[in-house]
Parts: sequence; C-alpha cells; structure tokens
Amino acid sequence: MDLDLALRMDKPSSPTDDSTSEYKAVHEKWERSNRIGLMIIKDTIPEAFRGGEEINDLKQFLAE
Repeated sequence: MDLDLALRMDKPSSPTDDSTSEYKAVHEKWERSNRIGLMIIKDTIPEAFRGGEEINDLKQFLAE
C-alpha cells in the first residue's frame, strides 16, 4: 500500500502535460501517502503539540 512512501522519498515535482503515465502514478501515490500520514498525525497528536501552523508535508513536519 506504500503508506510510508512520503517518508521514504522526497516530494516529486508536479507532473506536466509531457510527463509519462508512470511518473503521474508515482506522484499520485506520493500525494496519497502524504495525505494519509497527515490525517493520522492530525487525528492522534493534539494541536498544542503540533503547533499552530498548517502542515502540508509529512516528512518536513516530522523533521521539525
């Protein structure tokens, strides 16, 4: 299911019209993994510990 994909690889650049279908699939899998990871964090870690800023990148959030 690649739920840890957003932690294992850096965010790929946004696909363009010239991007291959394989690249678009990788980008979509990364986005899904990142979104699910963020949902888990927002559900389990109280906002007081997370800070008030908006979280958009799971790997960056965990690094901070």
